[in-house]
Amino acid sequence: MPTTDISSPENGLDPKKSPQFSTLPILAWILVILLIVARIFIFQPVEVNGNSMLPTTHNGARWIVEEISAKITPRYQRGQVIVYCAQTNNCDKDNVFARFSLTYYIKRVVGLPGESIEIKNSKTIIYNDENPNGMILSEDYIGESVKKTLDSSNQFDQPLKKIPNDSYFIMGDNRIDSSDSRVFGPVSEKALLGKVWIQFWPLTEADAFQLPNYKNSPYIPETSQTKS
Repeated sequence: MPTTDISSPENGLDPKKSPQFSTLPILAWILVILLIVARIFIFQPVEVNGNSMLPTTHNGARWIVEEISAKITPRYQRGQVIVYCAQTNNCDKDNVFARFSLTYYIKRVVGLPGESIEIKNSKTIIYNDENPNGMILSEDYIGESVKKTLDSSNQFDQPLKKIPNDSYFIMGDNRIDSSDSRVFGPVSEKALLGKVWIQFWPLTEADAFQLPNYKNSPYIPETSQTKS
């Protein structure tokens, strides 16, 4: 079947003079919209205020918090550094307009849902199905000076606590200068904003977060005790 080129010179239309439409402005707007959506729902830049997470991170450090993976698989791993909403009982973090007025804090996940936890003689002891008699958590992320202070005093010890199935026991790495689950108890998963992903400031410290490689050991109690 013969075809006709309507923009050919024979039809009075010069292809060189035909109207041209650029897709660049449209693509630019699409990119802007995608960045806004990602900024609100997927990635959040946060600035650390305080030193409760020394030596892992410090006052003034800035991180990208990643939210999406926890929404797909809503469980956080032990050792993960997270950002959580301080208003745990009224944390409407999924409200686009309300979330920017909320206060967030940064801590580390130590106890998982359904576990029991205690701190004794400066050792963090976890009880779960795999370790019914307890395991001592090897926390290499705690600074040496803090470890010495913890070892010299039992004022930071905690009695045995049961973690609800929808909550996490979180603590700051700087155990001697951190208000955390030892004070206000386990934090609901609904209050967790997301996982720290990349530190981007200061530039000299820019790096991706790595989960700790735990080398735990069995807990051998000095006397018999009952788990809650």
